[in-house]
Amino acid sequence: MIHLLTKCPVCFSGVGRHSFPLCDSCADWLIPAPLLCPRCGQPSCVQAKNSSEPCQRPWVRQPYIESFSARYLLTTPTYTVLRRWKSLGGTFLDRAILKSDAELESRLASMPLTAIVPIPQQFARSWRLGGSPAERIALFLARITGLPVVHALAVPEQRKPKPQQAALSAEKRFENRIRFSVNQKIGGESVLLVDDFFTTGHTLRGAASTLYWAGARGIHVFCLGIRPARPQFRQRCASRFELQSDLMKGYRRTKGVSHESGILKLSH
Repeated sequence: MIHLLTKCPVCFSGVGRHSFPLCDSCADWLIPAPLLCPRCGQPSCVQAKNSSEPCQRPWVRQPYIESFSARYLLTTPTYTVLRRWKSLGGTFLDRAILKSDAELESRLASMPLTAIVPIPQQFARSWRLGGSPAERIALFLARITGLPVVHALAVPEQRKPKPQQAALSAEKRFENRIRFSVNQKIGGESVLLVDDFFTTGHTLRGAASTLYWAGARGIHVFCLGIRPARPQFRQRCASRFELQSDLMKGYRRTKGVSHESGILKLSH
């Protein structure tokens, strides 16, 4: 047992004195995430630093989410470390990964929150992982903020097994419909929606939509790690958005379409 505690669980090299149970190199790969854009949730967007600037990814719709926060930036080595934490868990790894600082505490204190809602997970997958990672993150945030953890969402029963989001490409994730059922009503509350990884945001959008129609009026998102948008996928989405914009402009000219309060309406 003592021999196992002297090896890094990620690369199996010697552990560091101040980074236990990780080695110094693996601990250095835990890169803190910068401020995120409140609209698209990406750290590379200029609106993350200057709120007066327009969002650079307007085709990504986040109508029910007010803000995004993340603990780490998901580079390839960082993703390897966090995936190992996700599969192993344990008290020592939780202390190394789920660490708080003054910036995180001030960021959470600035949000008008009343509850913490973790993303639910299927029982079979939670059993294989030894527990839900989102649940562990939610309990960590509850110790910092003193807020209760509310299991307001549940995974509905499926007749046919659906592919996991992590096993799909970025394009396929948008096509995969993710539905949640309401497990507990949270009328009028401002909640912190918690998940482990933010890649495309498709899961978070589905959960935020369910919470909004369940009565939540302020939805903030916190993820342990966020992956910046891939340039190729960002370019394809931008060209698709420009094509849709051109089609809508032609449709407005021919049919007389006007937008009021974000809802498409026909003018008579």
